[in-house]
Amino acid sequence: MDFRNPFASNGIKPSTTPIIVSLAEDILHWAHIIADHFSDNNLPQPSFALDGPDDYPTNLPINVQDARIQLRAATSFLAALAAGPKANIMWTVWNYHDISTLMYINHFRIADAVPLTGSISFADVAAATKTPESQLKRILRYAALNHIFAEPEPGRVAHTPASRQLVTSQHVQSWIGVRTEETGPASFSLVAATEKWGGDAMEREQTPYSLAHCDGKLSRFDYLALPGNQHREARFANLMRALQATEGYKLDYTVQGYNWQDLGDGATVVDVGGSMGATAQAIAQATNLNFIVQDLPGVVAKGREALPAEFASRIEFMPYDFFESTQPVPDAAAYVFRQIFHDWTDKYAARALRNTASILRAGQKLIIVDVVMPPPGSVNAHIETQLRRSDMEMMVQFNALEREAADWEALIKMADERLEVTSISKPPGSHNSIVEVVVGAGGLAKTVEKKPSLTYGRRGSLLYADTSEMGPSRRDSLTYVNTVGAA
Repeated sequence: MDFRNPFASNGIKPSTTPIIVSLAEDILHWAHIIADHFSDNNLPQPSFALDGPDDYPTNLPINVQDARIQLRAATSFLAALAAGPKANIMWTVWNYHDISTLMYINHFRIADAVPLTGSISFADVAAATKTPESQLKRILRYAALNHIFAEPEPGRVAHTPASRQLVTSQHVQSWIGVRTEETGPASFSLVAATEKWGGDAMEREQTPYSLAHCDGKLSRFDYLALPGNQHREARFANLMRALQATEGYKLDYTVQGYNWQDLGDGATVVDVGGSMGATAQAIAQATNLNFIVQDLPGVVAKGREALPAEFASRIEFMPYDFFESTQPVPDAAAYVFRQIFHDWTDKYAARALRNTASILRAGQKLIIVDVVMPPPGSVNAHIETQLRRSDMEMMVQFNALEREAADWEALIKMADERLEVTSISKPPGSHNSIVEVVVGAGGLAKTVEKKPSLTYGRRGSLLYADTSEMGPSRRDSLTYVNTVGAA
């Protein structure tokens, strides 16, 4: 991977340290930050031991979280350099076996046949799962190279911390199931869908997902609603819950990233497409706002039934299809759309937005919580990879996208010319940004992430963006960015 040097005119001299050495030194640095924190706090070190921890603690300090992100980017760069350009691209394309083996393991419920502690013979697992022993053995030995299962002694298989997740975590089970059986195969229909409908198709049925699973006859959501697909619908709901629990998408960022109380004491907020009310509950817990959660009838019925008693007087549910009719609540202080529009092409996103925007008056706000794609090379390469994978998911499933700032401005104007973006902010650590929109703001007021503006520098041969609030020292505040074209 090459690096672009955006400061040739700034007098920053390139390092004479070979990039492969600089990367290795940096990897050691970030690894020490993580290991030292675990040692200082008497926590079990990350390891591949069969009895190792299942995951990182959720309350790591910011500098340790940042070190993990830096380490993942740096190790991927070093692996690419060690392989070389030709081998890197040749072997990357072979990674589909990582997915196909997980699909096999998930489909035949291999993990359930392996005891959570101890080991079991390949023969016994094959008998329990009705799979050929010779095939099963080869697949599990391949998966073990990704630290999924282990062979502690010849002919026997045991769980690793990763493979245990396939038994103990419903979120992981659903994530693997959706990715290997639905969206993964759909991604291989991208070329066929483009040739059939073009690369700019706007219709919900003209997607790679629809082509792969129902010959382009139904949208993804309509397909999930078919009789017999209840398990897929439930699995998708679990996947979304799993996503909301991952770093970058946690509800805490939405709660803490906006001045909700400024909407007014006891004000009413409408959560449009709010599913079962998780966002409303999280914000209500931290404020004295009241909420109306809108979604399709079946969804709001489940949400109403599951609503904790403590919110009964402050959160109500209302059936509403944001495509089909004008917003029925005209006097709310704000209307929230959290992770709604990235599922829809501009044609449909604008329709949904217009149906609420049309009743908006001065003083009322639209609050969009969604990804605002950063410019290429402006954030840590590991983070950018996650965001661009999400963008590809939107393309494959819905013909939709993770929008850049200019895309959001265009969509909002497409919905209603009266609308103006007053701010775009992104809480540090969050993948989602918060876009505030009002009627007649008198022009676009730009705001940036809630952190110091990025400045750039080099260590060794590497280009970094300085995010100095992320760590206790300048070295800890440097982040890898994916840049192109510099020596």
